[in-house]
Amino acid sequence: PMIIKSRSITKNHAINVLEYVIREEKDHIVLDSDGADISSAYTFIGDSSLYKKDRVTKAFVSKVISPHAKDKLNKKDLKNLLHEVFREMKLDNRQFFAVIHQNTDTPHIHVISNRIDYDYNTWNDHHVAFTCQRTCKNVSNKLGLIYANDLQGNYDGKGKEKCIS
Repeated sequence: PMIIKSRSITKNHAINVLEYVIREEKDHIVLDSDGADISSAYTFIGDSSLYKKDRVTKAFVSKVISPHAKDKLNKKDLKNLLHEVFREMKLDNRQFFAVIHQNTDTPHIHVISNRIDYDYNTWNDHHVAFTCQRTCKNVSNKLGLIYANDLQGNYDGKGKEKCIS
């Protein structure tokens, strides 16, 4: 089933994540970006500092979106998936950098985005695990992707789907 992981991170952690996702051995391709120079981790972080608040210490969001291998999504499909996840999680209207890692059996998307949007609103990261779970279910249903309910035996025994967040 599709997996969505997300968490708020600091500037230094964002630099480390960005350097990880653009490593050559990860066989990455840039999927999409908005409003930022993506030539290096440092330029992205520098551009993102235009939208910041002094009291927000975890100013970035790190996200991994991994569809099920059986969905066989191409680059256009993955870009559509990315934007549906953004809309559902209310993470649109902000700077972001997204790459696809192709070094595994299942291509997956790594995203770093600014937690502060273009209107200087801060994304609410409370209960992000539940937000990821709901997003996973809603986006899977909307796009016709495989979701945990679609596969037998993928329940946690408590009546909840296993959509990792």
